[in-house]
Amino acid sequence: MEYNESVQIKEMEWRISQFKTKAEGAIFEPEFVGSYQHQKNFVLTTAQQRTSLGGSTNLDEINDLYSSGVDYLLPTGGKLHGGYSVQKLKNNFDFQYGLTRQYQTFGGMSLSQPLLKNAGVAATTSGIRLAAGASEVAFQDYRRQMMLILAQAEASYWDLYYFQELDRILEESVNTAKKVFDDNRVRRDAGKASDLEVMEAESGLAIREARRNDARHKLIQAMNRLVTFFSGADEFHRRSVRALDHPVLRDEPVDYSSSMWEALQNNPDYLSQRAQLAQSNIRVSFARNQRLPQLDLTASYGLNGLGSTFDTSSATMQTGHYETWSIGVELRIPLEGGIKSRNELLAARMRKEEALLGLKSTEVDLSTAMDTSVKRIEGLRDSVADYQKVVDFNQRLLDAELSRLEVGKTDSQRVLQTEEKLFEAKRAVQEVLVDYQKAFLEWEIGKGTLLRSRRVDFSQSQLKHRTLSSMVSMKMPMPQAERILVDAKKHYDKFNETLELAGAPRRTERTVSSVSATTPAEPGEQVLGSPPN
Repeated sequence: MEYNESVQIKEMEWRISQFKTKAEGAIFEPEFVGSYQHQKNFVLTTAQQRTSLGGSTNLDEINDLYSSGVDYLLPTGGKLHGGYSVQKLKNNFDFQYGLTRQYQTFGGMSLSQPLLKNAGVAATTSGIRLAAGASEVAFQDYRRQMMLILAQAEASYWDLYYFQELDRILEESVNTAKKVFDDNRVRRDAGKASDLEVMEAESGLAIREARRNDARHKLIQAMNRLVTFFSGADEFHRRSVRALDHPVLRDEPVDYSSSMWEALQNNPDYLSQRAQLAQSNIRVSFARNQRLPQLDLTASYGLNGLGSTFDTSSATMQTGHYETWSIGVELRIPLEGGIKSRNELLAARMRKEEALLGLKSTEVDLSTAMDTSVKRIEGLRDSVADYQKVVDFNQRLLDAELSRLEVGKTDSQRVLQTEEKLFEAKRAVQEVLVDYQKAFLEWEIGKGTLLRSRRVDFSQSQLKHRTLSSMVSMKMPMPQAERILVDAKKHYDKFNETLELAGAPRRTERTVSSVSATTPAEPGEQVLGSPPN
């Protein structure tokens, strides 16, 4: 959780999707609009203008135009603008009336409301809902990646345990073969055994030593694979690690019906497909809306003012005597039937069909995986008991053969053959136990409960606190980062207390009696896991 880069990348991807969702939600943020324009006009007047303008042959004016306002996007899709403007007018005609300049003011609102295309809350918020759906998909992708990483780490842990046990079993095998070899040499020197028996025992010892050396090499490989999952942790840098927990057979009930029900509620692949189907429904609805003609209602209302000073112009406007208003509609219809919108609707419907097929395919895959996992777990559980019986039988048989070898009633070849069968049975027990643990991991992944059983299945709000904590420690000033980290710690402490008070059910476990203890950690080794009961 702390040191795996793949997990951290998925956390960041989900956080990015959260920012995108917030960005889409900002479409309702009001915008201030302000402008200033300075105009200089010096033009000849027409004959008609001269008549109305007292015979002047030219127009000479200098104007300053100021405007400000706020634009709003309404949930219904309408665009509302409220504003105020001032025009400072100065021209050569004002002097004819004894004026140096005039101020023209206007205050009012305008509205453009779609009635068909782009009308309604659903069409306006489609981008927000699509972004929220993408965030849900990213969150489920994070959960999937977390499950895979944790499952791979645990599987690597059990591989480490397996090769530790294989090394121990092979060491026992080597010791047995060495004992047979030493006994044969003593018996040969006493004239009770031939050189051929000594050579057979020596050959058996060499084979077992070669196996042990190969197993130790694989043990180092398994150790390195496991350490890569948390290679950023300083305490594990260039140190050997040793597995301490043993495989157990769980008494937890495993059945198809409840497993499938949990999978449909928690599996990230299935939940992601559901989120994608919801997105496709939004796209179809929006594309269908875009097929409608564009019919917009336009309306405006305002008050005018005019005066030789700004104050008198504003006072005139505030009297409300000089109104300006309008209302109307505007219609736009594609002349060829809307080629773009028609094809976008077809594409959206096909994407929906694709999402439906994906959801069905995921459901079928889950059903198959659950059935396979349940049967595999049950089969492996039975196999452990069967192999254990073989181990017990061959152990008794080997003890008897060793006793007979001491009194010369059997030969070393028969002893080594019996020991070989015992080794294979012991190896099979450990292999089946490890496979059982891995099958349980696959079962929990299929159900989507692996994170919950490990108590790391964060909600989106909890994941937000987690990613925020890692971000502020790198980006923000220290006092602010420390304050947020303290708040996050309180949040997680409360979360853990809630889980403890809820009393999560404990699994009843039973160990296999002959799967004995792993040897204690050597100096310089790091122990992984909790001490066995």
